[in-house]
Amino acid sequence: MPLGRRIAEAFGGTKTVDEKFDNLEKKILDLEKQLKGFKKIVGVFMSNLKSFQTTTVGTAAQLQAYYESDPEEPMAEFFSSLGAMYRDSLENKYPLLVKNVEERVTSAMEKFQAEVSVVKRRVKERKEARLLFDHYKHKLDGLRKEKEKVTVQGKLAGWKNKEKFHRNEKKFSDAKNNYEHINNAVFDEMWKLYSERFTHINGFSAAFIKMQIFYFSAYGKQNAMFLGPLKQALANTKKPIMSPRKGMSSQSLMKFKDPKPPSSSKPEEKRFPDATSPKQSPSEEKNAYGGGDGVM
Repeated sequence: MPLGRRIAEAFGGTKTVDEKFDNLEKKILDLEKQLKGFKKIVGVFMSNLKSFQTTTVGTAAQLQAYYESDPEEPMAEFFSSLGAMYRDSLENKYPLLVKNVEERVTSAMEKFQAEVSVVKRRVKERKEARLLFDHYKHKLDGLRKEKEKVTVQGKLAGWKNKEKFHRNEKKFSDAKNNYEHINNAVFDEMWKLYSERFTHINGFSAAFIKMQIFYFSAYGKQNAMFLGPLKQALANTKKPIMSPRKGMSSQSLMKFKDPKPPSSSKPEEKRFPDATSPKQSPSEEKNAYGGGDGVM
């Protein structure tokens, strides 16, 4: 495309305008901004979720540290088990969620973005065709004015640009046909993409929300398993003992230590759930922390 046409338009030169095409192109560009915005929403959510889970691990460790002076206090064991569950969620469950978000949400979004990019490339091709059309239109308009002038003067027979005029008439006709063809074709492609936008947006938006629902449902069940052990740990809090200042020696305090439970041949019953409780099969775990069966 001749550089002169681009420069002319850059400085306010006339150009062919198709308002319907331009309005639809703007909607496509706005749609692309929305896709970038959704990608940012997903990134911020996942980052905040990881920060939250990191905080729960740190909080459990800090609370467990309150019992360093008496690790046999039931609450010490409770916070140890709770911290293990939080670490498992951070180190194992969260990466599984990230993997599924990338496979089911990000990939679907990028597929739609790729379709938008194809249409944008077609819009550029249409622009090149429009520039070429305007170039020959402007050039031919100048030659027509010149032809009219020499005709009025009676000098058409000896007009030196007669051949140039006919040559540019042919170029203008070809450029016009090409522009009209690609203009209509790209408009239809943009319209198809725009009219189908919610098919894509609803798909990856629903998948993202569905994954959140499954994830927090499973996470809530894990946490709920610690309610019973928490009540048990509180009920078994060690009783306060008399101060040594009441006339008792340190050796006497040994008598007030909690008596050892009678020996039994029965194995000790587990008081706290495992970090990975409730037990789940790989497929169940993938559904719980990966959003079920994918895009709805």
